[in-house]
Amino acid sequence: MDLVLNTAMLHVHARCAVDPRAAKSETWEAVVTAMQIHSALYAVTSTNEGTVRCRIVHKVRTLPAIGPRTYASAGNRLTPPSDLPSFAATTTA
Repeated sequence: MDLVLNTAMLHVHARCAVDPRAAKSETWEAVVTAMQIHSALYAVTSTNEGTVRCRIVHKVRTLPAIGPRTYASAGNRLTPPSDLPSFAATTTA
């Protein structure tokens, strides 16, 4: 799950690098997919048993619960990487 999320975030960073104003639908799709994977990560790590249904890339998927994981800590996910373009710096008044 962590690898899938890291790949999704890499895709977001790549899209933002070529589309810093986030004007293209492909950039928004990458962001939405990363958000859905983040949500799924928290859902599967919030319980130890059963399965969790999550929508990821236009499909409802059934994922096995995996229980708590260190990489699912919100503190690990709230700090943006230093190389992520700043949207404030790319907008004009």
